[in-house]
Amino acid sequence: MDKNMIRAESELEDSIFLRKRVLLSAYTPERLSHVLHRTEQIKEYIAYMKDVFRDCVPHNIFVSGHSGTGKTMLTKLVLKDLLEVASEKRILLHTIYVNCVQTPSEYNMWRTIIAQMPNVAGVMPSSLGHSATDYRVYFSDLFRYYDGMMIIVFDELDKSHEPNIINSIVRTISDVTGYTPSVICITNDFKLKSQLEPHVRSVVGNCEIPIPPYNAEQLIDILRTRAEIAFRSGAIDDVVIPLCAALSAQEHGDARRAIDILRIAGEIAEGNGANKIEEMDVRKAFVKVENDMVRSHVRQLPTQSKIVLAACICLLKAKRLEPTVTNLYPLYIDMCTAISLGTVTSRRVKDLVSELDIFGLISTGIQFKGRYGRQKIIIEIASADEALNELLLDERVKFIEPIIMKKR
Repeated sequence: MDKNMIRAESELEDSIFLRKRVLLSAYTPERLSHVLHRTEQIKEYIAYMKDVFRDCVPHNIFVSGHSGTGKTMLTKLVLKDLLEVASEKRILLHTIYVNCVQTPSEYNMWRTIIAQMPNVAGVMPSSLGHSATDYRVYFSDLFRYYDGMMIIVFDELDKSHEPNIINSIVRTISDVTGYTPSVICITNDFKLKSQLEPHVRSVVGNCEIPIPPYNAEQLIDILRTRAEIAFRSGAIDDVVIPLCAALSAQEHGDARRAIDILRIAGEIAEGNGANKIEEMDVRKAFVKVENDMVRSHVRQLPTQSKIVLAACICLLKAKRLEPTVTNLYPLYIDMCTAISLGTVTSRRVKDLVSELDIFGLISTGIQFKGRYGRQKIIIEIASADEALNELLLDERVKFIEPIIMKKR
């Protein structure tokens, strides 16, 4: 693209978009008052946090809900307001944020925490190597001499390799104040808390904030609010926002996905030289968002889950056997053997199938067999061709392709 082409692209008078940034995933409303349809959850959050103003450590909290329901947004905005009010009241409060997707290992989680720790008088900077234990000990030394309150947020804790790290944190005590750090655990996995070790569950407590999915009407409100800022007047056909909302509401009420669909529909319309977003633009955007989501999720799967997904795809495409987990297991064994990967038990494969269902990569159901009981069956694979193509990009998994071709 030469300079003249760039100059032509920079002329935005005819652009559908006015302020596109409000449709990006990184955008967050500036205030809690700007957040729609989360009043009850905000009240719960504030009720748990108000002990900060009573010379008392706030509760440890588990925040759970499907992707795109506002868990991280609410947490950041509540803490933003909490820090401002604490500052006004001369209460020393510090917050730390850990994204467990970006730093899943225990070592990297500790590094992230230490990097955000405030300067503590009397504790000299420590030269640390590559040991998670060294970082944990250094955190303990720092916090022992810290004279304020601290809240540590673990976002998407279910993606952490060592979620029990929170045990070490909430058992650390300041010699100055007698306080312990508080933790806020954000997760997409509703079962995560029950899967923690018993002694960890006991120190975390019972304060939970479940975040429900948005329904179609709520998504329409959210989209209209964003659209008024993001697009020029008259740039959206009347059917566009209700359709974006309906497509997103049918799967977990994901506001992020609804906003992505609207943004991409605008990009498609603008790319076609149109000055208005129409229904067909939305439907094309929906397919693109679905495919992108599948590729992203598949890319992040561990190898065992990738093999189970490949076996699911193969079983459904072959149509020779009933798509049950029982019939899936021998196929899984063959694929593991082909790439010299150790196998797990059939029970564990059932668990991995359930996890793929939670991620939205497959759909499963229960088939009743009368007196023969019931069994889990695989009903559908989300964007199966896209998922398979992404799987075969893996340098190790690609060697199962002959098995897949043979079974078709």
